[in-house]
Amino acid sequence: MNLRLQSLRTTAHLSASQLKTFVMCPRKYFLAYVERVQPGFRPVAFAFGTAWHDAIGAWLSSLGTGAMSTAQLEAHLRDELHAQIHGDGPPVLFDHDEDEGTLADKAIAMLGAFLSAVPPPERALDVERAFSLDLTDPDTGQVLPLPMIGAMDAVVVEGGETVIWELKTAARRWGADQLAYDMQPTVYQLAARELGHRDAAVKLLVTTKAAKPSVQVERLSR
Repeated sequence: MNLRLQSLRTTAHLSASQLKTFVMCPRKYFLAYVERVQPGFRPVAFAFGTAWHDAIGAWLSSLGTGAMSTAQLEAHLRDELHAQIHGDGPPVLFDHDEDEGTLADKAIAMLGAFLSAVPPPERALDVERAFSLDLTDPDTGQVLPLPMIGAMDAVVVEGGETVIWELKTAARRWGADQLAYDMQPTVYQLAARELGHRDAAVKLLVTTKAAKPSVQVERLSR
């Protein structure tokens, strides 16, 4: 996590993840964000997602200075996955019939699918671009007391156009409801406007964890 995002998160705020948790289960929101109950374990998907974002971010950051080779990127992903699994905090709970070795092999297969399906952009303007977004009451225009804080996975240039990349890993492709209503792209577009990228598009890149990984590429409109 970049230092600016760490600093922003030390202040009272909202995030897209918090709001999605509240909509899904208010009790879970209360335990996680009000009572701050320490969980007994971490789902392996959290560790995997963090390692994935870090590896793709490292690849994007290297484009302007000599892109990382596939072998370098694979090694980086394996090392980061190991670090996330064995880092501080509650133990990681693996899925059924899975361990660190099989998970690392799956990650490498997914990386190959991603690199085959997603050409490198012309430029990477930002990786994990932190933002703090004031929210206003739509009726009164009053600024609400807590800002929305988060980070866009990447801001890149493709075909001369500024595009926000939203990187996801998932067991399966996103369905129509997720594509239409997930709030993260909405937050990202609002934040992009505040950061000067007024007409930036949002591209969703979902790499699946299937036996044969694939990449779902969607341009989202809000």
